[in-house]
Amino acid sequence: MVPYVRLPPNSPDFINYVLNAGAGGIVMPHVQNVAQAEAFVRMAKFPPLGDRSYPPMALFGNQTRTRPGQTVYDVWNEHAAVFCQIEDVEGVKNVEEIAKVPGVDALMVGAGDLRCSLGLEVGSQDGDEPSFLAALDKIQRAADENGLAVLGFAMTPEILQRRLDLGWRAFIVHADGSGIFNSGVQSFRSNVELADPARRSQKTVNVLWNELNEVRLLRAYKDTLCPQSSHYRTIIQGLRAEHIQAVHAYIRSPNIARRLIKEISDECVRILDALGAAHVIRAISPDTLDRVVSAGEKLACLFLSGILQDQGVSSELIDLSQAFDFPPDQIINQVFYDELSTSLGRIVRASRVTVPVVTGFFGRIPGGLLARIGRGYTDLCASLLTIGLGAEELQVWKEVEGFYTADPRRVPNARLLPTISPEEASELTFNGSEIIHFLAMGQAMRSKLPIRVKNVMNPRGEGSLVQSDFVPTNSDIANSLGKSFEQVVDSSSILRAQRAKGPSAMTSKHNIVVVNVYSKERFLRPSFFMDIIAVLGRWQLSIDLVCTSQVQLSMAIHSHVPLTSGGGEDISMTKHDLLGAVEQLQEIGTVQVLRRMAMISLVGRNMRCSSGTAGRIFTVLGDNNINIEMIAQGRSSCPSFLMRTLVFADTSVI
Repeated sequence: MVPYVRLPPNSPDFINYVLNAGAGGIVMPHVQNVAQAEAFVRMAKFPPLGDRSYPPMALFGNQTRTRPGQTVYDVWNEHAAVFCQIEDVEGVKNVEEIAKVPGVDALMVGAGDLRCSLGLEVGSQDGDEPSFLAALDKIQRAADENGLAVLGFAMTPEILQRRLDLGWRAFIVHADGSGIFNSGVQSFRSNVELADPARRSQKTVNVLWNELNEVRLLRAYKDTLCPQSSHYRTIIQGLRAEHIQAVHAYIRSPNIARRLIKEISDECVRILDALGAAHVIRAISPDTLDRVVSAGEKLACLFLSGILQDQGVSSELIDLSQAFDFPPDQIINQVFYDELSTSLGRIVRASRVTVPVVTGFFGRIPGGLLARIGRGYTDLCASLLTIGLGAEELQVWKEVEGFYTADPRRVPNARLLPTISPEEASELTFNGSEIIHFLAMGQAMRSKLPIRVKNVMNPRGEGSLVQSDFVPTNSDIANSLGKSFEQVVDSSSILRAQRAKGPSAMTSKHNIVVVNVYSKERFLRPSFFMDIIAVLGRWQLSIDLVCTSQVQLSMAIHSHVPLTSGGGEDISMTKHDLLGAVEQLQEIGTVQVLRRMAMISLVGRNMRCSSGTAGRIFTVLGDNNINIEMIAQGRSSCPSFLMRTLVFADTSVI
């Protein structure tokens, strides 16, 4: 089997990366003219066909063995196929010239985007309109004249047969997006089947999150800031097409289907209007960004409520986006959260349906919900709603089974934790296992609300239960010690009984940058630390870890995107905020930036009472030649303790 990779739009830097990783072919979307096709080939082929960069670390073993007169580059040029994707009117217009470009091996048809470009309905990615059929025929003739293959989507037997008759030679018959979508629908149906009378009597709130919609809407938002691009329209039209296609596939009632299609179309029109206005002025406000991103979950909620109604379940969408109008001077504090929780509970109680489907976006707040709360606002809304309803349990449905002892993608024998304390879950969330938003966790902890994390792909699994520890009575303590309570003369016996427990779980963060600031003076001036923290605050850089000495302050800064590039002494800043902060820190002291670091965190209750843990950590790291840059202990609470050990090392050895 040969892997082929479709590159993101306008991402030429990925070409060499995916080919070096082992891709047998690459697809460049939205190729519109000869110049784009020629540039694509040049980046994908070695000289003399192109100018692809030499990859020394990809040449191992027998890969350098070739036939006489051949070089490894000749072999790679022959076996790295180049696909130009034709998916708009401009591409169809120039397809004959594109197909003649030396080095182009095949043409791929993007039927959905092509139909959008032609102004046609895209629900099924197929049709018999003359303009669409003429475009397909022109692409096929251009490929035949130049000995190229044509491939594209054929998601049903009927479409597959029509494409075979046309002359296509390769087909995409399944996609990850539809697979995830189908699994989600099956999970909802399984949940309905599981909801017997005993289960229906429980008071729980279920939360689901549509990440695929959010990612594409964020991509559309970024595209509006590009003056010469209008790809954001294609993204939104594709989003609309996929939801309408899902309605045709899964909704049996014609009335429900018609209503859903209208509601989906209206919502997509509103998104396009907001993005179009931002594209004209080349700027987007936090409020507009909130509205655009929140539309993804509204589309998902519309479809979910329709699915439930189609199954005979009493359901409706409760859209919270217009439910609140917060004042411009709104302060985000605990009073705000308490009042919001009460209001959310009141709104949902007013609904008379069995299963209300609630959006996580709970209204416009000054500065923007994404900016003030973050992308985990759905989790926070669910936590506040659960508290406001007085429910017994909050269920958060994710793409994972729950909390593990380690990342199962890196540690094959990692175990699922059936129960975990809120303190441990909070530490794991902060230090890398971002399963539940920290604000949602904090509100649940404050109200002693149990949270159960479940996998949307495995609805029958138990998941992980985040619950406050059982508070023992005097007799419970005595029984656990095997003595009568009168024999327990002091708390040291209880403490010794709890000492056996070590770490519960381990997590890690990558893309860590360490900034060391050395004082230019022999003795620190009183404001040295304060000045450094003030600089980072001005540039909105979050600190994961701080270590100090008499003349030095070391800070670990984490980001989901790389903050630096280069290696050795050749380090360049890739994020404006970090660059600005470093320039200002150089006025305070000598600055050193360390890149490619990782943070390892061990989390567990009573670890402070467990001897030997630190020694075992150092032994494992030493045996694997990992140098420790910084180490610190996390927060603690009495009588049980929570400790985290943070270790920094080069990510290449983790």
